[in-house]
Formats: sequence, structure tokens, C-alpha cells
Amino acid sequence: MSIPTFIVGTGGLGRGVAETVKVISERDRNWTISGFIDDDSNVIGTYVNDMMVVGDTEYLLGLNTTANVIIAIANPEVKAKIYEKLSLNTNLLYPNVIHPSVHLNSSIEMGIGNIVSDNVAFSANVYVGNFSLIHFNCTIGHDVQIEDYVTVYPGVNLSGYSRMKSKSQAGTNSSVLPQIIVGEGAIIGAGSTVIKNPIRYTTVVGIPAKELKN
Repeated sequence: MSIPTFIVGTGGLGRGVAETVKVISERDRNWTISGFIDDDSNVIGTYVNDMMVVGDTEYLLGLNTTANVIIAIANPEVKAKIYEKLSLNTNLLYPNVIHPSVHLNSSIEMGIGNIVSDNVAFSANVYVGNFSLIHFNCTIGHDVQIEDYVTVYPGVNLSGYSRMKSKSQAGTNSSVLPQIIVGEGAIIGAGSTVIKNPIRYTTVVGIPAKELKN
């Protein structure tokens, strides 16, 4: 029996996730997109890529039947606040959305609500927590840990034994060397190479990556 699926966010990520869900649904008929969710009142009732924006997050709080929810928001803080709000409705489920091109071996451990886009390569013994985004063409080395609400943008290389702590972000085409720990809320700039542990809630850029001062 198919469960209605709602995608939170009508931006580029949300639209891309919708396309991924369409691909998944060709193989698994249990996935049926019921529409987008957005807290912008100006888009409610409109169509995005031929799918209706059916309501805001209050709409989801009012559902009294089981539904899948995909939080397609890249900003870690915003994503965490949305889940905190929606968690009040215990009818809502948060499946992992994994593109069919991705192979997950048996040693990978993954929580709920994660999004893994096309052509992500995982090595062995990788841990992914909850509500993280791993975008196109990333490589995730052995024994990497990705905690909750992490965003890994396209083309990122996370080397073995590295760790992305909660709400951290790795910019497009950046590289994190082995055993590096990226602190909570830290941001790695696009194209950077990280050779030292970025401390929490800092931004590092460059090769090698250095803290960006205000």
C-alpha cells in the first residue's frame, strides 16, 4: 500500500529530490508524491514542476494519517527547526531518499531523513546520522562519520576516518583529509582542502583551508 509523500521545500533541492523520488517510484510503487510543502504563503496552491504546493508545515501537523515527509532543505539550522516542529505529529515518517545509482553496502549505518543524490560512492563502515544531505558525485571514505543535519555539497571528498559533526557543511568540490574532525556548525568553503580540524561554527576556505576572519 502506497503512503503519501510530501516534500518540504520548493527550491532547487526540493525539485531535484522530487525527480529522484520519481525514479525510485518506478521501482517501488510504495512511493507516491502527494505534493510540495512550503511556508511561503505566496506559493501555496501553485504548481512547481507539475506538482502542487499543497500547504505549509502546519498542514503536515494537522495530518491524522501516516505520511512520509522529506525535508529538502540544505541549511542545517532551518532543517533542524522544521523537524523539531513536525516531530509533534507522530503520524509523520522520515524515510531516507537514496538515488538508485548509489550502492549501500552492508557495513553502512544510516539513520532517518537523509538524502543521498546521484553517483555518491561509499566505502566501508560509514556512519550517517539523521537528516543529512550528501549531494551529487561525492566520495565518502572508509570509517567516515557524518552526524545529524550535515550538508555535503556536490563533488566533496571525505577521506577515511574523517568526521563531520552536527550541522557542519562541506562546500562544493572541497576535500577533507583523513582523520580530520569538522566541528559542529563549521563551514568548509567550496574548493577548499582541509588539513586541520575546523573548530565549531567557523568558516574555513582555501588550500590549505584557513579560518575566515570577520
